[in-house]
Amino acid sequence: MHVTAAEETVTGMTPVPLAEMIPAVHFAIPPIFWCAAAVGVAILVILLSVSLFYMMRIKQLQEKYSAKAQQLMLVMDSISEGMVTADTEGRIRLMNPAACELTHYSLEEVEGRVVTEVLHRVTLASGAPLPSLVEKTLRDGRVHRDTRAVLLVGKDGYQIPVTECASPILDKKGNIIGAVFVFWNLKEEYAAKDRLQWNDLLLMQASDVAKIQFFVCDRMGEFYNAPVRTENWGWRGDKPMHPREWIHPEDLEDFLRAWRAMVNGESLMLSVTYRAPAGAADVRYFNMQAVPVPDSAGKVFFGGIIQDVTEAKKQEFHLQELLKKQERPAGEKTDGSV
Repeated sequence: MHVTAAEETVTGMTPVPLAEMIPAVHFAIPPIFWCAAAVGVAILVILLSVSLFYMMRIKQLQEKYSAKAQQLMLVMDSISEGMVTADTEGRIRLMNPAACELTHYSLEEVEGRVVTEVLHRVTLASGAPLPSLVEKTLRDGRVHRDTRAVLLVGKDGYQIPVTECASPILDKKGNIIGAVFVFWNLKEEYAAKDRLQWNDLLLMQASDVAKIQFFVCDRMGEFYNAPVRTENWGWRGDKPMHPREWIHPEDLEDFLRAWRAMVNGESLMLSVTYRAPAGAADVRYFNMQAVPVPDSAGKVFFGGIIQDVTEAKKQEFHLQELLKKQERPAGEKTDGSV
């Protein structure tokens, strides 16, 4: 504090600096304090290091499982089978695009809902309800497959033929934490089956009209399938006859020669007409056409048709008789005189 000379004269006092008026205080810090402080700082550094390590480890695990989850989602999105995952209460958590397309549901519509509320299983024949495979799996922890075709009923009663499988989802301790439900679309197979059945029906009708029998046999002439028209080939009991029993003796050698040529690869196809049955007074004429066909294993079998051409042969013989009657030697008169 600054005091002027006039002030000093008036008061009669000598000014004292403020710093000299405040008593000096001296603190003595014990050495143990510094030791404790050093230990605390060390512990703090360790805790920070451990925390940083675990934070980095958690981040690595998050990235790892996030990548696995993305891979799983990519797999689910790419497969053509319908896949639905549910928790332990049977509530839907995930549904891949194939399942959405097959059931006409979106994931937003079904997420959190119980599987049995949105997807129903019924029989193909009667439409009777069937128990849920997901419920069975969550109850006993086993894999349940249904290889028979059933109808899966989705949104607005949309039905699709499927085969199904449900499997439990387990944690590392073996506890059930959910279930996965997979179903395979059989719609195309059934459509193809219907087309084949329709084609078979048309072929059967055509074979009835044209008197044609289809056959498949091995190189020894043993039929793989029962001929449709038994009158086109002779039978003894429940087995087809050997060619020597069925074919007329005068045509047998020509038939066997043509058959051996096809079997041995000397000709690309067989086409032979013969009379049958052997030894009968009223014989009929048949034409067999066949070609060799290799299967997927490389084995060669022979398939073709047998057609009853008796009527065509009769017309041919009748035409030949007419032509013979119309033919006359040169210079011969129609009345028979020379």
